[in-house]
Amino acid sequence: MKNSPRLQLHTTVAALVDGEIWTWRIVNLIKEAKKMKLGSSVFLFLLSCSACVIQLEPNDFSDCIVSEQLSLEFDLRQATRIKLEAGAGSLIIQPGATDSTVSINGTACARSHEDLQKIKLRSNIIGGELIITAEAPVSGKFDLIVSVPDSLPIDVSDSSGDVLVEDLVNDVYIRQGSGNLNIREITGSIRLNDGSGNIGVRGISGDVVIDRDGSGNIGIERVGGSVIVHEDGSGNIDVRQVQGDFILERDGSGSVFFSDVAGRIVLP
Repeated sequence: MKNSPRLQLHTTVAALVDGEIWTWRIVNLIKEAKKMKLGSSVFLFLLSCSACVIQLEPNDFSDCIVSEQLSLEFDLRQATRIKLEAGAGSLIIQPGATDSTVSINGTACARSHEDLQKIKLRSNIIGGELIITAEAPVSGKFDLIVSVPDSLPIDVSDSSGDVLVEDLVNDVYIRQGSGNLNIREITGSIRLNDGSGNIGVRGISGDVVIDRDGSGNIGIERVGGSVIVHEDGSGNIDVRQVQGDFILERDGSGSVFFSDVAGRIVLP
């Protein structure tokens, strides 16, 4: 069943000129670029959070020339679960203002206007699951801020880019190819499968389960349930203030530190 979003697009181009960001409508790009003799250095989107366990870094959009600012909403209807299939670009998931919609704000970016038109967000509701998919060519990227209602489980698949999830009342499952993961203040449990990049987890009421972490450091603190790491490839592990067990089944390389674990401690 198709779910029609309400979409607003504004096509802009941003370039760095003498330390300042200049923005034009695409129809004025050629005229202004010739007049000002601009280079190709481009800045499009910056996400940072100084209070995070891991600092989010801006993506490298140096090859991106054209961007679209987007704002849209998806009606949950009868959906009881949310699945987000994101591509390249940074992703922030935060609590929403209503219980009936998922809202998305962000920036789509590509090297050409033609490639920009190929970047799309699609949605379907299948078997009670709202599925939102970001589609982009190789040169395209999405930076997304997704606001979700409480209580619905969230399943996220992200190819690359930093991910921040905060202040949710939801169970969260994230599969990521590369980039830092920062998850904090979640009323619920989280499950992670990460290829590369650091993982920072703080303030989780339920369990923290890491099926696999390829490389990067793991920092976990203030967990109401147990911490279970099935497989860690390389990188340090630091676990603190856990009300349940700390179980590490397989560890490749890197140091392991833990403190204030109330339950069992099981190491390989």
